Amino acid sequence: MNILYQQQSTNGMTIKETSKIYKITAEDIIRIKSESGISTIMRKEGQNISLSKNLVFFEKQLTSLGFIRINRNDLINSKEIEFIDCKKRVVLMKDGTKLTISVRNLAKVCKG
Repeated sequence: MNILYQQQSTNGMTIKETSKIYKITAEDIIRIKSESGISTIMRKEGQNISLSKNLVFFEKQLTSLGFIRINRNDLINSKEIEFIDCKKRVVLMKDGTKLTISVRNLAKVCKG
């Protein structure tokens, strides 16, 4: 799979595979999860995109757009958070997904 990543504008990115081009805005992304070197972009419209790129790549591009790294495997869109329980170290997303906040990232997530 030949993949080209490039920043589209201040609100998203364009991802080009061999035969497909995805234009994704930050508002369309619920979260990005990483497992075994594969990052999956979980989208509101339901069509998830899996890419062989690490989470740090996306973190660098999306942190300024309100995305938060909550643990080793999850980068979340702060606009998609329903509830944060700092005592239990849990984030509930608007889509119903419950995610654990790592001890390392707890202060960053629960600030303010």
